[in-house]
Amino acid sequence: MSFFNEIQRGLRKKNISFTGTHIPKPLSSLHENEKNHISSAIHKRQIEFATGRWCAREALKKINIEDIALSPGSAGNPIWPSGICGSITHSNGAYCAAVSKKDHNTAIGIDVENHQRIISPKALGYILNHDEYKWLEKTAQRKKIEMLIFSGKEAFFKMVYPIVKKQFYFDKVSVLPVKNTGEFSIVLNSDLGKSFRKGSIFNGYYFLNSSWILTVMWL
Repeated sequence: MSFFNEIQRGLRKKNISFTGTHIPKPLSSLHENEKNHISSAIHKRQIEFATGRWCAREALKKINIEDIALSPGSAGNPIWPSGICGSITHSNGAYCAAVSKKDHNTAIGIDVENHQRIISPKALGYILNHDEYKWLEKTAQRKKIEMLIFSGKEAFFKMVYPIVKKQFYFDKVSVLPVKNTGEFSIVLNSDLGKSFRKGSIFNGYYFLNSSWILTVMWL
């Protein structure tokens, strides 16, 4: 079973529709208002945008929502159809989207990363906190755990942002040590909003193979 098929099968059980691809899609797959939004970007960014939108539309088709435009909101996040939540991600040759009816899930966040990605020590200083550095000191899989922490926080941000509608730094949350079960947890280090209080814990899942890690969270 391919990596994306494994994810699709796992998320279907949670009433989440998923599509992933490694094949870039042409700009012709975009709707006109989407093309206008991305027209001034560099070609690589245009292709990433087009392929992410293609994945989203394919995921929506699986829940019987046909070809619609997904215009970006003020923060760049997709504006989903009424009654739908979702998330799009891409990273260096992988493109994915997950959607769900709000009858089943209120919000979704996903993130995909390549294991070969290098996170600089300076960037890690903004991503990791004291407890996470201590966790890394005790593991023999430092690079894998670094990527899991980063990806998990990205997925959490994408899940929460449409609800709290404000930016926040990664030090606001901590990823807790995980067992080899495909699950991870995030704890809030400060309040983010009425439904996101300091000390609250949210669970997520991760999928990985030799090249990629994908994290997903939902409410």
